[in-house]
Amino acid sequence: MRIADFAHRGRDAHGSRRLRFGDFEFEPATRELSGPEGAVRLQPQPARLLGLLLENQGDVVSREQVRRRLWPDEVHVEFDQGMNTCIKRIRATLNDSAETPRYIETLPRLGYRFLAPVTEVETAAGLLGARGGRRRRRFRFALIALLAAAGLAAGAFALRELTAPPCADQEPAQVAGAGSANKRPDTPADPGRSPNP
Repeated sequence: MRIADFAHRGRDAHGSRRLRFGDFEFEPATRELSGPEGAVRLQPQPARLLGLLLENQGDVVSREQVRRRLWPDEVHVEFDQGMNTCIKRIRATLNDSAETPRYIETLPRLGYRFLAPVTEVETAAGLLGARGGRRRRRFRFALIALLAAAGLAAGAFALRELTAPPCADQEPAQVAGAGSANKRPDTPADPGRSPNP
């Protein structure tokens, strides 16, 4: 299966995916290219061009396709020079050469072809994002349901208290032990009363 066939699958909530070829991995969303000598962040144009080549691995990517992807119609640049600069930067980063290409083959007057096999890598962030997204949705739903139930219960209690008629024959309830916590046992609870023996 080609990368272009599942270009939109395997992405987490942030749209990230990693493409592996040779000793390298490329993450188009962050423009990060990791290889034997570490990771680098490609500039936007070379990153878009590398992404285009990887998506079309094994197929010729025409110069016109490159122009449309990198420079929309309203942008006017020296197209050939800009494209050649991007290709040189990508080749330098991949330690590739135009004379004996391992990754990018130049087809004069036609375009470019990416030679190495490309696979999509399942990232830990992608796995966690897929699982975490479901968990977050369930948690959000449970929280909303709990808040709604609490709101209904509080509303029902308040409505009952507001609409209940006051009872005239009941004395106000005293809390057991209220006011007696700080009194000494030998002191009367009421100044007019004597303590019980």
